[in-house]
Amino acid sequence: MRRPARLTDWAAQCCEGWFKTKGVRDLRKFHPVYLCLLIPYAVWAWVPFYNRLEPSLFGIPFFYWWQVCGIFLTAGSILPVYLYEERRK
Repeated sequence: MRRPARLTDWAAQCCEGWFKTKGVRDLRKFHPVYLCLLIPYAVWAWVPFYNRLEPSLFGIPFFYWWQVCGIFLTAGSILPVYLYEERRK
């Protein structure tokens, strides 16, 4: 087996039989909609932004209601990718 040049080549070689049987498309195809998946990581990794008590909303500290809003933000970031994948089928 030859040495793959990129990680995607390695994954394609390693999982070639599985992808053919499952009907999954080539790993090397990239679409900008996948960048939406980086939004939740950027938001959650920026801890100094939400690690505080003020402002409060209905008496609930910012830290807690930001986490609840983050759930909806994460779902909203995944939705365009899901719709793109469904349309591709």
